[in-house]
Formats: sequence, structure tokens, C-alpha cells
Amino acid sequence: MFVTPALANEQDDIAVAERLLMATELGTESGNAALERANAAFVAVISKEPDSDVMRGFRYTLERCFREKCKDYRFLDNPEYSTFKTDEQLESQGCYTRPKANMEGCGKRSFKACEEPLPENVSQVALDNYGILICLTDNPRAKSIRDSLYDLFFDEEVEKRLQGVAPTEREAIKSQIGSSDI
Repeated sequence: MFVTPALANEQDDIAVAERLLMATELGTESGNAALERANAAFVAVISKEPDSDVMRGFRYTLERCFREKCKDYRFLDNPEYSTFKTDEQLESQGCYTRPKANMEGCGKRSFKACEEPLPENVSQVALDNYGILICLTDNPRAKSIRDSLYDLFFDEEVEKRLQGVAPTEREAIKSQIGSSDI
């Protein structure tokens, strides 16, 4: 294989392409980190007691989402399901086991979710369980708050990743980060 030398203007094109690729990678990394931070901050605030006026009832939403997810896990009682949880796993996440749910009248044959108390580590349980996060952001106000946190954290994450980059290069890269990179 022969290497064809690049013409002078092709070098510029290559530099632009490299910056674009760097911007795409940087945007993706920053977006992922910002989303993790936004989710963590949002869940930490709504999991605090007592529910603050600012969050107006989101603690109830967290309880509902947590309990619905427990119900979903209990319903899948066949180990062949990819999201199957053993009774030990259910209990470790703060959910009632299948036998306890049946005793409480909220087992597999019931349409209602159990009244499990939120576990002490509910923030971690919610962050480890994408289904709970999706449930929480079904609420338009909650999604708006989480998305606003994301926007704030995204800019910080981009700046972190551009430390040490020359100012002219830095601005060129930042200008090429688009919403499709996130």
C-alpha cells in the first residue's frame, strides 16, 4: 500500500476532520458524564425527607416509581427472563420478596403495588435502575428540572475535558460540538 502525500490544503482539511472527530468524542463523553451527574443530583434532592416545597410531591413519585419497579421484578418469576430477580435480590433492593408480597395482598395476583417503605439507599437504587429514572422523568416538570441540570453540567464537563488545550483550538472544538454528539 502506498501513502499518498497530502497537498497543502488537504492538511487543513485533515486538521478540520480531526477536530470534528475530537468534538464528537468529547461531546459524547461530556454528555454521558453530565447525564450521570444530573440524574444523581435530581434523585438526591427528591429522595430527601421531608419533601421540599420546590419539589412539590416528587417524593411521592419516587415512591410510586420504586414500588412499581419492585412489582415488575416480582412479576417476572421465571429465571429465564433477563431482568429476573431472586427473592434475595429483591430484598437487597428494598423490595418485598414474592412470599411477603403475597402475604400483604399485593403479590402476582394483585393489580396494586405493595407499600414498601423507601430503603435508606433509595438514591443508589434509583440510579442503578434505569427503569426508575425513566418513570421519574415521565413527569414533565421532573424531566424539565433534570434536563436543566444536564445543561448546566454539560458545559462544565466540556470545560473539564478541554483543559490544557490551546485557546484557539479549544474554541474551534467547542464550536463543533452539536446536539448530535450527545
